[in-house]
Amino acid sequence: MMRPAIRLVLPVLMLAATTHAQEPASRSPVKLSITSLVARARSQAPQMIEVSLNNSLNQLLEGELELKFYVGRRLVGEYQSDTLVLSGDTQRFRIMLPPITKHYDATAVNIVGRWLVNGQPQFDLGGGLDGEHDLVVPAYWRRWFVIGISRPELARQSREGQAMESSLAFERFNPNMVDRLELTTYPTPIPPRSFPTTAVGYMGFDLLLLEADGFTDLQEAQLSAIATWVEAGGSVLVRPTGPMKPTHIGFLNRLTAGQPQRAPYLLDEQRRLDVNSAAMSEPFVRCHCDLGRAVIVHRPLRPEEDFTTPEWVETSLFLWKYRVDQAEAVRYLGRWSYQHPNFKGDWRAPHPFAPQEESPAPRLRELLLPTKVQGIPFWVVVTILSLFLLAIAPGDYYLLGLLRARRYTWLLLTGLSLAFTIGTIQIAERVMGNTDYRTSLVVIDLGREANPVRSSRFELLFTATQKLLETHRQNELYVSIDDRIPHFLAERSARGYFVAPITAEDEQSPPVGLAADLPVYVGRVPSSYVVRQQMRQWSPLVSRRTAFAEPVDVPQLDWARLDPNSWRDADEGRERLREEIAKAAPDAWVLLFHATRFVELTNELRAAPDEAGVASPNDTGLAKLFGPAPVVDESQGNESGGRYSNNSYADAALKAAGVDADGDLLQAVVKRVSTRPARGLFGVVSRVGPTAADTFEDLPLLDSSNPRAWLLVIVVRRDQDQFVFRKLYGEDQ
Repeated sequence: MMRPAIRLVLPVLMLAATTHAQEPASRSPVKLSITSLVARARSQAPQMIEVSLNNSLNQLLEGELELKFYVGRRLVGEYQSDTLVLSGDTQRFRIMLPPITKHYDATAVNIVGRWLVNGQPQFDLGGGLDGEHDLVVPAYWRRWFVIGISRPELARQSREGQAMESSLAFERFNPNMVDRLELTTYPTPIPPRSFPTTAVGYMGFDLLLLEADGFTDLQEAQLSAIATWVEAGGSVLVRPTGPMKPTHIGFLNRLTAGQPQRAPYLLDEQRRLDVNSAAMSEPFVRCHCDLGRAVIVHRPLRPEEDFTTPEWVETSLFLWKYRVDQAEAVRYLGRWSYQHPNFKGDWRAPHPFAPQEESPAPRLRELLLPTKVQGIPFWVVVTILSLFLLAIAPGDYYLLGLLRARRYTWLLLTGLSLAFTIGTIQIAERVMGNTDYRTSLVVIDLGREANPVRSSRFELLFTATQKLLETHRQNELYVSIDDRIPHFLAERSARGYFVAPITAEDEQSPPVGLAADLPVYVGRVPSSYVVRQQMRQWSPLVSRRTAFAEPVDVPQLDWARLDPNSWRDADEGRERLREEIAKAAPDAWVLLFHATRFVELTNELRAAPDEAGVASPNDTGLAKLFGPAPVVDESQGNESGGRYSNNSYADAALKAAGVDADGDLLQAVVKRVSTRPARGLFGVVSRVGPTAADTFEDLPLLDSSNPRAWLLVIVVRRDQDQFVFRKLYGEDQ
């Protein structure tokens, strides 16, 4: 009587014993810890994380670390380390994550880790309550600014230092209290030893604050990386005190090298700054460092230091690159002169400072895709389909009926299908080609000595076959630009509301097939790593690579001798400029930007409209080329042209110039990456520091409210690539 019961219970007991025996084997002997270099990430920018691995076994463990990054349940990125050998000691390393986009505050951003052996998952590396590690990433419409402060771990923050950090907050002069959640600055103390040693690693910061021991504790590689980042568009405030090394003096002299007749910094016998030298004659030194800004404070902070004085106000305006008109408003009014649109009677919450650019992927794809690569003509597709239908319908019916072989119908259908498939593939390869195609649009920003300080390469890769592509990257950040992940406020109204292009539920569920095409970063990002990405046949992929001080062959033009003051004269100044450029680059296409206008110097002179997209018929004349722009009431948005118009400034400019934007995409893209309308965040500042994001937001340079600033753009074609060389003039006058 007991045998049936035993037969029923025995399998259950065996299953329980087997499960209990397998539990220790599945438990991870490696503990994974992930911490961000900054507690709150900068908006639309990469961030640095530190990965720690601790092996609890008494033996060496060899394998690879795999990390997957999720926005909600949507996979957005993957990372895999090189082969690691873990001993009993904790192993730490850093990686930089490309910008992560999320549209809703409630959406979580998590990292899930696994340990791989020979490419196969060995065990999960848990963390938190659900085996995940959290990241703090702002929603897409928020503006989080990060001030990186170099401060030793045991150093205490003085009251004067805290007040100085508060005085540098971006939102300090914001008169609209409703925007306090839109624009927020986070001062973040970081130990000097934790500062990156590569310039690309500083793209997670808007501004750096280096003072006292936080400055003198920095090493030569860190100082060199900071200087390179500043020259590429970053901002830094330095208050040097105490004994220093020659490397610190070299850093200060590099920041001030662009100042005319500037005396160098010197050390005295105590290895401190020589207070009697000419370099120390002023309490504050504000320097234009190529595209970036630097402020050096010579005098010590007093306990009663007043950070509302004009010198500190000017310091904040200078470091944040305020527009000239907004800086004037702050000086006289103590606040911005920014006006919100009229939201009277509307329940939706406005987000006027959200990014206002659509994904550049479609336009870049259309620009870079070669004209010789085309799809199969429609008539060919119709012909193939018609022949196939004729072959399997009347052909099959009458032929097999005539031969009395209807039993071979399925065999004939299979053979015809295979033959037509092979034939279609051969026709497609003959029409579309069977070789890979790679072309780029490279934006090169030049410094004061015409040296490249930043390069942004937008590359299109078009493969004829499906393959796994592996490319090596060094000291640069690679970002895939894919418009299947929505970034643009596609349903944005003309008055500046934020309406996410996807719902909260959609953000949790990715488009089918997207995860398989995501790039996998392998190695130490961004210093030296490999990008693996699955390429689909005849599916173009657009990517962006951002690097600093990359060696590039610049047109042999005497850039320093060019006089922007003469460019107002169309008959002599601009004609002479055109002749000089023609000698160095005969086939170049040249644009000259000033205020809200541009001039094309290559073939004929053309005028651009004002920033709202409104152009007068008389504006095409040379006499009014750089005259005052028409007055537009930007406080009221409308669909035809206003502060929050959906119309593209670049497209409107091209139409006013008699150029079809769809017919000449190169002109449209070059204008878009060179200047922008003064609305949203860029109604307050002229530009932001490098972000390497999959947009053009960090590329425009010109302050349209600065009457002294000029932007010279020279476009040169080299093989399959278009090089856009840009140099800013007159901003430091």
